[in-house]
Amino acid sequence: MMVYDIQAPWQRGWLVLLLSAIVLGMGAAPAYAEDEEEGESAVSRYVEIKPPFVTNYGSSARLRYMKVQVTLRVLGGAGESQVNRHMPYIKDTLLSLFAVQTRESIGSAEGKEALRKQSLEAVSKILEQEDKASHVEDLLFTSFVAHR
Repeated sequence: MMVYDIQAPWQRGWLVLLLSAIVLGMGAAPAYAEDEEEGESAVSRYVEIKPPFVTNYGSSARLRYMKVQVTLRVLGGAGESQVNRHMPYIKDTLLSLFAVQTRESIGSAEGKEALRKQSLEAVSKILEQEDKASHVEDLLFTSFVAHR
């Protein structure tokens, strides 16, 4: 067992440095801990909808399918819990929206962007109906594959 003589100047410096690091570390909080209830602005979070959507689309006799990975950008912890609470409803709505697409509607970048905006509007509408406010800031297609 080592015994330290705190009277030695170099040992006091180490002790002060160690205690300072501990005290400063206790006050540090991750950026996402900011909550609306404290009056501070909330930080965006990302909620990935799992598993990716895989569905048939179009109405022709030829089988077509798409695989879409969707991530929602939400406002803080309140947005994350809101989206998770209504996830089954959100998944059902998006699946129905994807299934009615046509080859022409998703065959271009403009068509995919229009579908992304429709999807965002649909999710926001669900959350406003259920909770009177939507904490969803954006909807992202992190992967989009359409088999024609």
